[in-house]
Amino acid sequence: MAPGLDAVLAHCAFYPGVANRPAFAAWIGANRIKAGFSVIGSPEATVAQVGQALRVHEELAGFAQATQSLPDGELHEAWETWCER
Repeated sequence: MAPGLDAVLAHCAFYPGVANRPAFAAWIGANRIKAGFSVIGSPEATVAQVGQALRVHEELAGFAQATQSLPDGELHEAWETWCER
């Protein structure tokens, strides 16, 4: 699984790679975030809830577009700021 993880996560800020197991475990632990929204539909959702979910989706897409060329460290800071709003 290690080559697959490295291939997927290598672009992430400060990713140490799986070869250094203690550093990898620390990085994974330090970068866990709570999901703030769901991408799975819910037939029980109200129209207002669906509208809010769509607004979050649009905001996230805007964030991704606005930050796609940032260096790793700046992207990480921008993500932290975006999540705290």
